[in-house]
Amino acid sequence: ISGVLTAEKQCEPWYYETDGICCNKCHAGFKLVEKCTSNQISRCTPCGDGEFSDQINFSSTCRRCKRCKGKNEEQVSPCQRHSNTKCQCKKGYYKHNIDSETYDCVECKKCGPNETLIHPLSLLLHLLIQLIKKQKGKKKPNRADSLSFPPCSAVTDFIYSVLDLVPLQQMKQLVRSLGVTDTEIEQAEMDNRYCREAHYQMLRVWAQRAPRTVGGGKSETVHRQVLEELLSKLRQLHLSRAAEELETKYAIQGNTTVT
Repeated sequence: ISGVLTAEKQCEPWYYETDGICCNKCHAGFKLVEKCTSNQISRCTPCGDGEFSDQINFSSTCRRCKRCKGKNEEQVSPCQRHSNTKCQCKKGYYKHNIDSETYDCVECKKCGPNETLIHPLSLLLHLLIQLIKKQKGKKKPNRADSLSFPPCSAVTDFIYSVLDLVPLQQMKQLVRSLGVTDTEIEQAEMDNRYCREAHYQMLRVWAQRAPRTVGGGKSETVHRQVLEELLSKLRQLHLSRAAEELETKYAIQGNTTVT
C-alpha cells in the first residue's frame, strides 16, 4: 500500500514513525483523522473554517487563523486552509516587537524642525558600534548560584550553541528527556519549515519553563541546577563533548555569568 513502509530504515521526511511502520503525513491544509496501518495509509481531512495548516504534518488538529488586531493593522491576505492570515501595519505605523510572538503597530514619529531622518541601516550600525564598546568595557559579574540570562539575546545565543553541538537525530531525544512533551515537539515541527528552527523552538519551551528569579538589578536569572540538568542529559546521551564545550564557553561550573 502506498504510504506505508517498514521502519527498518529511518522514515523519509514526508513520513512519520508509529508502531514500527512509516506512515504518510497529511498535506498542508489537512489534519490527521486516523493513523495508518500495515495495509492502509493515513486518513486525513481538510482543516475547518478559521483553521489552517501550512506544511505536511501528522497532527490531529489544525492551527487557528490569525486575526489582524486593532485599528492600526490591516489584512494583506485572508486565511486559507494551507496558509495563515497575513497582516501588516497601516501606513504611518511600524511593527514594534514585544517578544517572539507579540507585537504592536506604533505610530511613526515625525521629525522636528532641527531633526534629520536617519536611514535604518545607519542607525543599526551606530547601535552595533555602541554595543561593542559597551561589551568591551563591561566586567563579568560573579555569581556562584545562578547564570544571568538577559531577556532575549543570551538565551538565544545559548540555545543556538546547543543546536550547533547536538546531532539532529538526537535532538528530540534530548528535549524529551528535558520534559518537553510530544505535543510541544509536534507543534514546533508544524510551526517551522526547517528542522533547526523547530529544534530551537523545542529548546525555547524548555528554557522558558525553567525556574527563574529576579536579582537586585532586576535581571532574570536561570538557576544553575537547570543548566546542569542539561549537561547531565547530554552525558546520558553520550554527548560528553557537547557538555564539555558548553561548560567551557559559559563557565557553568565556575562563577561566570552568561551575558
